[in-house]
Amino acid sequence: METDSLIIKKFLDVIWEVPWTISGDIRAMKRELEHREVNVVHIYREENKLAGFLSNIVVDVAGPLLIHFNDFQ
Repeated sequence: METDSLIIKKFLDVIWEVPWTISGDIRAMKRELEHREVNVVHIYREENKLAGFLSNIVVDVAGPLLIHFNDFQ
């Protein structure tokens, strides 16, 4: 799984301590990833312009949405 958030990667890899305000969200992510063979890698936003472009189109058209991990199975 690629993320352009180095902070989220470090939280998931238990390198940094998770702030209490998002600890529930990080625990939920870890539970979803727990039984899957997933390697979380950081990708620089500048190197992933296509994904940024496409996500901006979706937000412009549909607005911000809540996406659940199970939607990707």
